[in-house]
Amino acid sequence: MSDAALRTIVQRLLASLTLDSTRGTPLFLRSGNGPEFVSRTILECISAAGIGTATI
Repeated sequence: MSDAALRTIVQRLLASLTLDSTRGTPLFLRSGNGPEFVSRTILECISAAGIGTATI
Protein backbone atom coordinates (compact mmCIF):
# COMPACT_ATOMS: atom_id res chain seq x y z
CA MET A 1 0.00 0.00 0.00
CA SER A 2 1.37 3.40 -0.89
CA ASP A 3 2.00 6.08 1.74
CA ALA A 4 -0.68 8.27 0.15
CA ALA A 5 -3.31 5.52 0.35
CA LEU A 6 -2.36 4.68 3.93
CA ARG A 7 -2.45 8.36 4.89
CA THR A 8 -5.98 8.67 3.45
CA ILE A 9 -7.19 5.64 5.38
CA VAL A 10 -5.70 6.87 8.66
CA GLN A 11 -7.09 10.38 8.18
CA ARG A 12 -10.58 8.94 7.58
CA LEU A 13 -10.26 6.77 10.68
CA LEU A 14 -9.18 9.73 12.81
CA ALA A 15 -12.01 11.87 11.41
CA SER A 16 -14.54 9.17 12.31
CA LEU A 17 -13.16 9.00 15.86
CA THR A 18 -13.67 12.74 16.21
CA LEU A 19 -17.13 12.78 14.65
CA ASP A 20 -18.49 9.69 16.41
CA SER A 21 -17.07 10.42 19.82
CA THR A 22 -19.39 11.92 22.39
CA ARG A 23 -16.37 12.81 24.51
CA GLY A 24 -14.35 14.69 21.90
CA THR A 25 -11.09 13.77 20.24
CA PRO A 26 -9.15 11.10 22.14
CA LEU A 27 -5.94 12.18 23.88
CA PHE A 28 -4.16 8.91 23.03
CA LEU A 29 -4.52 5.92 20.75
CA ARG A 30 -3.19 2.73 22.31
CA SER A 31 -1.87 0.01 20.00
CA GLY A 32 0.63 -2.81 19.78
CA ASN A 33 4.23 -2.38 18.64
CA GLY A 34 3.80 -4.20 15.32
CA PRO A 35 4.95 -2.55 12.09
CA GLU A 36 1.35 -2.01 11.01
CA PHE A 37 0.86 0.26 14.04
CA VAL A 38 4.16 2.13 14.24
CA SER A 39 4.77 3.05 10.62
CA ARG A 40 5.99 6.59 10.11
CA THR A 41 2.94 7.50 8.03
CA ILE A 42 0.47 6.36 10.68
CA LEU A 43 2.36 8.08 13.50
CA GLU A 44 2.60 11.33 11.49
CA CYS A 45 -1.15 11.34 10.83
CA ILE A 46 -1.97 10.66 14.47
CA SER A 47 0.41 13.39 15.60
CA ALA A 48 -0.98 15.88 13.06
CA ALA A 49 -4.45 15.27 14.50
CA GLY A 50 -3.16 16.26 17.94
CA ILE A 51 -3.50 12.75 19.33
CA GLY A 52 -0.72 11.08 21.30
CA THR A 53 0.30 7.44 20.95
CA ALA A 54 0.64 4.83 23.65
CA THR A 55 2.11 1.57 22.41
CA ILE A 56 2.02 -1.53 24.58
